[in-house]
Amino acid sequence: MEEIKDEIDEVINEEESNGMEISRYAITSYRTDRSIDNLIKWKDHGKLIIPDFQREYVWNYKNCVKFIESILLGLPIPDLFVYKEIKDGNEIYNLIDGFQRVSTIEAFKTGVWKAGTPDERKFAITNKQSKWFGQTYETLSDEDKDFFNDYIFSLTIFDSAEKSESKKKLYMTEVFERINTGSIKLSEQEVRNAVYAGEVLNRIKSITNSNSFLKLTSNDGNIKQRKKAEEIVLRFATYYLAYKNYQNGLNKFCDKADRNFTSSKNEMLSNFLYYANKNEIEYNTILDKIVQALDILHEFDPQAFYARSRDNLKISDRVHEIFAEAVVIATIENPIFKKTATELEKFKEQIWNDEDLKKLFTTSTTTLENVKNRVELVKQFLG
Repeated sequence: MEEIKDEIDEVINEEESNGMEISRYAITSYRTDRSIDNLIKWKDHGKLIIPDFQREYVWNYKNCVKFIESILLGLPIPDLFVYKEIKDGNEIYNLIDGFQRVSTIEAFKTGVWKAGTPDERKFAITNKQSKWFGQTYETLSDEDKDFFNDYIFSLTIFDSAEKSESKKKLYMTEVFERINTGSIKLSEQEVRNAVYAGEVLNRIKSITNSNSFLKLTSNDGNIKQRKKAEEIVLRFATYYLAYKNYQNGLNKFCDKADRNFTSSKNEMLSNFLYYANKNEIEYNTILDKIVQALDILHEFDPQAFYARSRDNLKISDRVHEIFAEAVVIATIENPIFKKTATELEKFKEQIWNDEDLKKLFTTSTTTLENVKNRVELVKQFLG
């Protein structure tokens, strides 16, 4: 199993190494103070947004009680970190670092910890040595409620001075990844969920919950973690459009695009979302084609997304996203197969036994020439 993981990690690391040049960013930032009462009102009125990181609420009950106690004691709390943007003429603040803190404050004020989950319970102070032992927000004295609501948080607010909107989004993606101070760094897709939240990602998320996608990925226990499933579907859409445009001599996502295709997977996925959110890409048409391809593939071979391991003796239990991408695009292009599932499995073995063919799926995997060549290889085999 370690060999399988190492081989996949090699490919992933190679793809990530082709990202943006690391240089000084055009970023502005400043600090301001806001009370808990202000922050909750901002959130209630849609001014403070908790982006769709889809990270689990990881603090346990003891941690949450201790945090609330710290506020009631007047102890200093680390800054919140927010990214400011203008939407429809209004300032919107995306909460980048501080999700656990804000969520805990909200829960305490509502009186319920982890509402709607199997762990739901009344949110009361459980420290027997505490002055507030057994109390909920509602049972606090008026003086303590005022103290709690008036407690001041420092906010570090930043935005980008970059003029190009698409480039600004790309820089923000990199900044979001680096600025996260939690014990687990945000994945690239978790970052994209924050930056590009909207209808496109909502549709992609619905596809990952479809019967066909679930059957095609059911062997991979990691597929639902850290938004990996959404990244794979986004990858299908991104490289399908890139493949079509590349064939037609267009080196960018659309005529209005101000940036060309690159060999950076992260930059390509972010650019797809950027232009799709601006309605400059017919993303629903593309996603409809992906849904149709997934329906065909899960009936044809539920193991279609898994490739041979390095030793060629067995199929990996991890989705090989590069092979899956080629199979999906090939299916969109030619949905009538002349092969069987058994022949597809033998074809995978043939690829992994041929060093030249294997390189299409393991080396320089995000260059458009390789994308095209491996799609053509699979398409020719299936059709």
